[in-house]
Amino acid sequence: MASPEVKFALRLASDAGRGVAALLAGIGDRLGLFSALAKGPASPEDLAQRTSIHPRYAREWLHAMAAAGYVDHRDGKYELPPPQAEVLAHEGGGVFMGGTLQMLLGMIATMPWLREAFVTGKGIPADAYPPDAWEGMERDMAGLYETQLVSEWLPRVPAVRGLLQGGGLVADIGCGRGRAIFTLAKAFPNARFVGYDVHPPNVEAAQRKAAEAGLSDRVHFEARDASAGLPRMDLALTFDVVHDAARPLELASAIHEALSPHGRWLAFEVRSEEDPDANSGPLTLVRWGFSLLYCMSVSLAQGGEGLGTFGLTESRMRHLCTAAGFSDVHMELLSFHVLYEVRP
Repeated sequence: MASPEVKFALRLASDAGRGVAALLAGIGDRLGLFSALAKGPASPEDLAQRTSIHPRYAREWLHAMAAAGYVDHRDGKYELPPPQAEVLAHEGGGVFMGGTLQMLLGMIATMPWLREAFVTGKGIPADAYPPDAWEGMERDMAGLYETQLVSEWLPRVPAVRGLLQGGGLVADIGCGRGRAIFTLAKAFPNARFVGYDVHPPNVEAAQRKAAEAGLSDRVHFEARDASAGLPRMDLALTFDVVHDAARPLELASAIHEALSPHGRWLAFEVRSEEDPDANSGPLTLVRWGFSLLYCMSVSLAQGGEGLGTFGLTESRMRHLCTAAGFSDVHMELLSFHVLYEVRP
């Protein structure tokens, strides 16, 4: 029987292998390999021809993906089973994870910054992240917005939906590249939208997409630090933003000051336990990883609180809203997230 040390070494080796599999899957996503396999079984030579990659790399990658259980291998051909295809090849679907993989590839590029941050405590500046990190963030949430935002989340908060239907002025704070705004703009043609983000390249990308979608007449984007103040609005949206914020109380206070008396603040956040070590489930480890790779570290780089991915618990959110002057907080539990509907 193997000793405890050997058992743990094998476990660690297995974990390392799974990490490598995720990185190689991310490369496959970026090169369109999964999308090509979703079109039908392929030999390494077939896949190389479909995607214009070198056959030797196609063969080695397919061996690795088969060992990971991501693709099946039979009769000299490799294929992507339907469940794996939903996760790896169907862009915009509710369980698509290509964006997560791309985001991971981008954030790993900041590893030298992270090692230094462990020593200095200063964090990682936003401009240290390559385009893969930002594009991956956009793609990571796109499926949820497309499949759940309008059909599942908004029915839980009728007052918010009423503001959208009634043509209110909606501000998405920390909007990234605007994916949530575009989803809402299509569903609510009477509403007007503005997206605020502190990272200018995100704003530029969102502006281009608004023009391409023909939405520039009622959708626009601005580079702005929302904590420093916001223009008037009827509905404030923050999707996965508050736990990243450098100064959450200043952000909440700015939203409170800007909201009209009948307005609402809808905050979408990670579901977090009061005891950090009580967080559990299939997403827990990757979220701790992203907390170090981005959420906590970017906040600390701005001299902020560094709440981290699991840092905005229900009690902390309620305290934050009370301190900012809000009168009521209603919480809706989702599978792995929560919605907070906050009244002025």
